[in-house]
Amino acid sequence: MDKVIVKNIVINFAGLIVPAFVSLATVPAYIHALGLERYGVVALLWVLIDYFGILGFTMSMAAQNRISKAHSTGDSRSCAEVLWSVVWANLTIGVLIGAAVYACGLFYVSFWMNTANGLRQEVLMGLPWLALAVPVANVSCAFGAALTGAERFGIFNTTQTIGTMLFQLVPLGVAFAIGPALQHVLAAAILMRLLTAVQLAWQSMRVLGVSRVNGPRRDVVKSLFGFGGWMFVGTVTSMVSESIDRVLIASTLGARLVALYSVPKNLVTRLNILAFAVERVLFPRLSAVDTASAAVLMKESSQFLAAVLTPIVLLAMLAVGPFLHVWVGNEVASVATPFARVLIITMWIAGQADVVRLLVQSHVSVGKAARACVLQLPVYVTVLFMAIHQFGLMGAAVANVLRVSLDYVVLLRLARTPLRSTLRGMSAHITFLIACLWLTSSFENTLMTYIVGALLILADVTWSLAMSPALRNMGRSLLLRFYV
Repeated sequence: MDKVIVKNIVINFAGLIVPAFVSLATVPAYIHALGLERYGVVALLWVLIDYFGILGFTMSMAAQNRISKAHSTGDSRSCAEVLWSVVWANLTIGVLIGAAVYACGLFYVSFWMNTANGLRQEVLMGLPWLALAVPVANVSCAFGAALTGAERFGIFNTTQTIGTMLFQLVPLGVAFAIGPALQHVLAAAILMRLLTAVQLAWQSMRVLGVSRVNGPRRDVVKSLFGFGGWMFVGTVTSMVSESIDRVLIASTLGARLVALYSVPKNLVTRLNILAFAVERVLFPRLSAVDTASAAVLMKESSQFLAAVLTPIVLLAMLAVGPFLHVWVGNEVASVATPFARVLIITMWIAGQADVVRLLVQSHVSVGKAARACVLQLPVYVTVLFMAIHQFGLMGAAVANVLRVSLDYVVLLRLARTPLRSTLRGMSAHITFLIACLWLTSSFENTLMTYIVGALLILADVTWSLAMSPALRNMGRSLLLRFYV
């Protein structure tokens, strides 16, 4: 694998992990400053903004695909056309969705919101800022896509990390200095998002050599909607697949078991940060190269991801039980630990599937990738429903493994990648994963379990170094920097 790609993966991983820690660290301070009720409203509003920005995000992915191709050939004119087309399209989408958010929010708060009158008034005063957040987020996505499409990940992640820290810390300072009123906190947060969007705009124009603001081109916007529309379908379907298990558990087993299931699932989902870092680097590079080179790059990236992620997953399976006991107590941990280990394997398979998905989207057909998601959904829901009825929470976890495994196989077929040779290349990692799952399930919390688990991790790392030249080169570089 190209050293530049490995370097960009490390940059993206750092750009994802640092804001995550900052967000986690500020939660107690926000609860102290705002109180539980206000903090709950703010947390819900940020989730809603992310959902409202899905179409803008997928349009930005379409622009990234186009910009990466144009930038690799030095076509600055096409880069500028795509940049301004996606910026104006995302701004228009954001304004329309923002207006709808304001109208629906006004109706909901006035007639349905169940909270104190003072807080209701604060939410009403904060609604204009909430509506403004959607176009700001969409435009920020568009300029960010230009930087990632040009593979300027250092600039992008530095800007995003600083912006996220300001987004977390400035509203907190406002809450302590002025007061915890929601409209003040929302205003400070959106203004920080706007500042980040301006910085991304300046950096993207500088990188692409764009010197002036232009209007959109209708043919470019139409092309972006064609690609981004299918990305939107696939993204929404994936989000439904990720959340439908909790809906069925709630309707079948009750709210208490939803909590028992959600705690470990939300925890193990954090393992996808590394896979996302790989995917963020991979998509523009796959879009810029020819089909044969893309297939080779996809194979190398899958091997690299497996080599790095498998030891982390093995360690997570060993540590999840003790961690849950400390974090949420014995009552929850004793129930959640067995299926948490199964959900950890889901994250490993999903990471591999998403790498193949990028190849399908960039070189086969984004529509086929989306339709595959849609067609798999009813199959998964049926299996999930039966599994929950028969086996409870463990059935839901196993159904998740089957879902991502089916998705992986279907995507390999769409990418015209031989299934047998792919599985043969992953066979050692899969063997270590199955062995660790059996070990931790059969001999929980014994010294011998952790000794054998450590040996499995060591064996997997040794295998990865023997089979992955990219990993060997990275390890050699780290050792030279340490000793020289």
